[in-house]
Amino acid sequence: MAWRRSAVPELPTVSPTLTDLGALAADLDVTLHMAHLEHGLLGFYEPTEARVYFTFGLTLAEQRSVIAHELAHVHFGHGCSSPRAEREADTWAAQLLITPHAYAAAEQHSHDPHHIASELDVTVDLVHHYRVHCLQRLGRRTYGRQFRGRLTPTIARSLDG
Repeated sequence: MAWRRSAVPELPTVSPTLTDLGALAADLDVTLHMAHLEHGLLGFYEPTEARVYFTFGLTLAEQRSVIAHELAHVHFGHGCSSPRAEREADTWAAQLLITPHAYAAAEQHSHDPHHIASELDVTVDLVHHYRVHCLQRLGRRTYGRQFRGRLTPTIARSLDG
């Protein structure tokens, strides 16, 4: 998977593997480190060391979600945590790890967020965030949002052709 740093990253057509996330970290000039972190802390980005830390004992879904979230902080250049920075990081991670096609396929089997998270190898929290911040439902249709903008009913009707 080719990664390039830009204001609006290209959405992948397949969900990145841990190896892909490692390559993205290298492209962002940071390294990934698994470490024993204080209780309750799953991961963090340390800009002075150019390192993303994540804790031991995470499931594959948790590793992918935490690493993607922390790489979002790197991508956006967040120096400290704030509600806005956390929301941006969650949205970027959700759009990186959850493709609209994969989400739609998982949702056809079940609307349960635990099922969808299991199918997509992400956390349930990331599925919830994706639903709220990355999808837009207009009537019986659901649209995946890009990194900017929302669909209006007028635009949605024009897409019907």
